[in-house]
Amino acid sequence: MSDYNDEPLFDAFLPVTLLALSMTIILGWQIFNDLQTRSSWQAQYEQRKQLVDQSSKVQGGLEAMINDLLSLAETDKDAKAVIDKYQIKRNTPPAK
Repeated sequence: MSDYNDEPLFDAFLPVTLLALSMTIILGWQIFNDLQTRSSWQAQYEQRKQLVDQSSKVQGGLEAMINDLLSLAETDKDAKAVIDKYQIKRNTPPAK
């Protein structure tokens, strides 16, 4: 008769537990990094949105100033000289 033991010589609980724990830590780290990246992107989006709003206001102000200069050039020779010097002209709206 042989001394046959039904219990395995190697218990798989500890390696499987360590593997599951390491995978959980890696997944948690990736989620943390993704959340940090997302918040960074949102902050950059808000900053750029403010810059776009500011540039739209500046562009509107410049357009109004140029339109005033063009209408003033019809009666004022100094305004006409500025328009001629910098070759400022009104563009026709694009065709649709």
